[in-house]
Amino acid sequence: MKKVIKSLGLFLFLIYATSIFAGSSSISFKNTCAGTSNDNEILLHNIEYNDPVSGKVKLWAKFQFDINTLSFKAVDAGLESSSNTTATSNTIEEAGLDTLGDFSHGVFDFSSENYVSMQSSAADISIEPWCVDYVALCGDYIDIGTKSLSEVTSSDIPSSGFPDETISNYNFSSYCEKVSLNHTYINKNSDGSYTAFMVTSHEKTGECNHQILVKYVNIK
Repeated sequence: MKKVIKSLGLFLFLIYATSIFAGSSSISFKNTCAGTSNDNEILLHNIEYNDPVSGKVKLWAKFQFDINTLSFKAVDAGLESSSNTTATSNTIEEAGLDTLGDFSHGVFDFSSENYVSMQSSAADISIEPWCVDYVALCGDYIDIGTKSLSEVTSSDIPSSGFPDETISNYNFSSYCEKVSLNHTYINKNSDGSYTAFMVTSHEKTGECNHQILVKYVNIK
């Protein structure tokens, strides 16, 4: 009878989990291993989670199954020991940019990881106070899609197509365009280095004011 309950619990759990995560690009069960530690617990290993910023990590989770209510409850969870391995050893950083006040947090230098003035020769990107609902950034960047920042390497740097190649008398503020949330962009910095960045959150705080969070990794 215990074996029947255990098998039934595992079967129902997999149906339950599949129904929750079906159609989601965040969780993958294809490499998941399931087992039981006792008659009413199910332990899942190697649950792949695709975070748009930090990339793939692997989790484990323990669920208790109640045969009376046919429901599951997560009682413990954590990262697998190998989950922190990523395609790049570069550190993902973040910076908040806004168009408020004196614009002191509106222009950013990726190389020094500091805010700079609009006139600074070290300026790499700036947020624009456009009276629109989307985020507009000035810089020298190319959209490379939805690849996670942790997976970006030097091989992802486009060989051509940056705005400074096509705009006469280019400076960082010559190219200002709409950027999409959670898209990865490669920016050619003022010092010749490259940075991958994405805008992960955006709040419009006035008719023409915006606040955003930029996550980035300097490519080495």
